[in-house]
Amino acid sequence: MNWYKRAEKTKNKSLIINRGPSGSGKSFLAREITKNGGYVFSTDDFLIENGEYIFDRNKLGKAHEMNKQRTEKAMKEGLSPIVVDNTNSTAWEFLPYIKMAKEYGYEIEYSEPNWGSIKNPDGTWNLDALIKNQQNKDRDKGKVVPMETIKRMVDRYEYKKPGETDQEFTNRILGQSK
Repeated sequence: MNWYKRAEKTKNKSLIINRGPSGSGKSFLAREITKNGGYVFSTDDFLIENGEYIFDRNKLGKAHEMNKQRTEKAMKEGLSPIVVDNTNSTAWEFLPYIKMAKEYGYEIEYSEPNWGSIKNPDGTWNLDALIKNQQNKDRDKGKVVPMETIKRMVDRYEYKKPGETDQEFTNRILGQSK
């Protein structure tokens, strides 16, 4: 689906929550979604020092908060489409973005990389492929994630139910947050 063209055609405000474990190709997908226009907001942007990505667990909470703040600012301005490019593995991670989208009148969509062997036939993440992607020579050194961490991401991932629409998934997440 070309989210930008859809948003442009309908003039609706769209929030696209990009989801997937590290190494799944989320950032590439975010750039594809917005190649004709749009805004990508990633917590990783706040972990760059001197042009280099440096993961620092102690700075992660503040980085997430800063990403939420700039996303809300963009929503207040009515910018669209907005792609939140984080792992968003579990509902609590992207729930604040859902609530903001509802407050500012945005349609909510979800995107996940789904190319090559990154997913298994049943739609779950292919752990072997994700681990192999960590060894890609073009991957930022700071973004290489240990195998145990990738496994935890995959194990805790909250999937949409088979046949569940984006709206139904959003409603289920909002229902769980009460």
